[in-house]
Amino acid sequence: MLPNSKKTVISRRQAVALAAGVAAFMSEARAMAQTNPPELSRVEPIQFELDTNRRKTMSSNVSALLLRNLHDVFGEIDPVRRRAAIDEIFHEDAVFHEPNGIYRGRDEIDRIAGVIKASHPDFRYQLLSPPEVVGDGGRVR
Repeated sequence: MLPNSKKTVISRRQAVALAAGVAAFMSEARAMAQTNPPELSRVEPIQFELDTNRRKTMSSNVSALLLRNLHDVFGEIDPVRRRAAIDEIFHEDAVFHEPNGIYRGRDEIDRIAGVIKASHPDFRYQLLSPPEVVGDGGRVR
């Protein structure tokens, strides 16, 4: 309580009446909201649609990048085509994590992708399920 504030003492009857009034007000407010929902401004639906479209686009972009990474980088035996794909897909400061290490930059990603592919040159990756995308990240299995 603030130092100069006055305490207001109310009786139990007044407290019950106050609580009943608040409950009635809340009930009426809920009823009004259901029968007269607030109107959205014209900008809100447009922004919602833009956000939805951006999420769909991001999702398809992430899916496409995951598939290209799998097939055009780690599934590519030709070093020239693999490097071209890496240059298109990865930022120059990209970092690739795998169980045996962390590889930084396009050159290291190219090197490790070549080592991995050389260990099984005739193998073709096949998806177990469609790419899973959450936000701006995802995975393939």
